[in-house]
Amino acid sequence: MIKNTRLGILYIVSTPIGNLKDISYRSLDVLKEVDFCLAEDTRVTRKLFNHYKIENRNRLISYHKFSEKKKLNDILFKLSSGKNLALVSDAGSPLISDPGSMLVKEVISLGAKIVVCPGPSAVISALSATGFDLEHFSFHSFSPSKLPEREKFIKDFQRKNETIVFFETPRKILKTLDLINKYMPNREVCVCREMTKLYENYYRGNAKETKKILESNLKAIKGEIVIVLSNVRNSKNLSKYLDEEEIRVVEIISEYLPNKDAAKLAAKIFKRNKKIFYDFLSN
Repeated sequence: MIKNTRLGILYIVSTPIGNLKDISYRSLDVLKEVDFCLAEDTRVTRKLFNHYKIENRNRLISYHKFSEKKKLNDILFKLSSGKNLALVSDAGSPLISDPGSMLVKEVISLGAKIVVCPGPSAVISALSATGFDLEHFSFHSFSPSKLPEREKFIKDFQRKNETIVFFETPRKILKTLDLINKYMPNREVCVCREMTKLYENYYRGNAKETKKILESNLKAIKGEIVIVLSNVRNSKNLSKYLDEEEIRVVEIISEYLPNKDAAKLAAKIFKRNKKIFYDFLSN
């Protein structure tokens, strides 16, 4: 197959999550040189362009979740015409809880080249500051807005033994901590707020302790928030009671039986008190 040498390049460029100095020289060079920049919010990206004196007149294209399908054909036409484009989100790494997946899939089908300019990520930054075990972790975007869906969202984490990270809003943070305390009272929590910004803060403890800290200074509950839950082995008063094999077996059993029955069966297998296994599954 003859390669179409006229196809443009799509650059996926990470931008600062707060501090404008957190951008690479390479990313700046790309933003200066591409023909167009697809921005989630052109007003936000324009501030970055103005700060680094990047010419932006007629080069910024609004590209957000409500315009993805509408602008897709025009973007693909530009790439087919040999134009180079950059994709940025308001902050951090594009496509992480932001639009772009549809575009990347179509660009791959088109045969155009994709180049990633890595950089800041709220997910990775938050994980790095927790002190938790990061060998296995999962990311779950924003918690649901409606309480019933959010309760299920949190409750489902009970069965996950890896470190968990998700985004939260100031409006919901206290109620979300209540849910974590309800279903995982012993799980360690790290609430990361306004990372890389002037009022950057990290609040650590279990959910009950963390909520109490936040309630003592309600003015602090503003801005961007990332919540990280420790894996079960990092949880207080639990890891010292069960070894790796006991955890592995009881987790498998709990996939098929209610916690109470799973704990009873695991206790019989290992000849241990069933309450230890039940507390573990209920954490």
